[in-house]
Amino acid sequence: MTPAAYLAISADQSHNVAAARKLRAERAGLVRDTPSTVQRDVYQVPIPAGASDVTFFEANAWEKDSLYVQFTTTPAGLAGFLARLGTNRAHLRDGLVTDVVPTRLRSQVGWRFPPGHHWASTALNPRGLRPAHQVTVNLDDPRRPVVFTVSTIRFAHHDGTARPSTPRPAP
Repeated sequence: MTPAAYLAISADQSHNVAAARKLRAERAGLVRDTPSTVQRDVYQVPIPAGASDVTFFEANAWEKDSLYVQFTTTPAGLAGFLARLGTNRAHLRDGLVTDVVPTRLRSQVGWRFPPGHHWASTALNPRGLRPAHQVTVNLDDPRRPVVFTVSTIRFAHHDGTARPSTPRPAP
């Protein structure tokens, strides 16, 4: 077998494995578990100690990768989470939710932000190589805030006009 043929077969097999893994993940939807340490480090999502009801979904594409994470925490856990992202509770805008789940992923992620709840949000779009974070918090029970966060890494090879989502008024 020539080196070129070997490379072609190897590339095809590698592509098929990656495509199959991506398809399985997309069909599974939200996973009821904590993202791996590597995922948390890469996406810079610091899940507070003692958080409960942790779920996540990872979506990968040519122009960006995103990690969707949901968890329930305490007021101190929320404060620590926000501090590690470089912000604080004062930067949460009451009555807003981040609209960050693309239409094609809504059934897999499953997040809904209906009216009649106490929502607050912020969007963090740092410069450089750090991921962008969109955070929405359900504060219906202030002792048990539910955090919805999306961490997005955009790749340098993509020079389209897509921009990270910004908070919008709650419905």
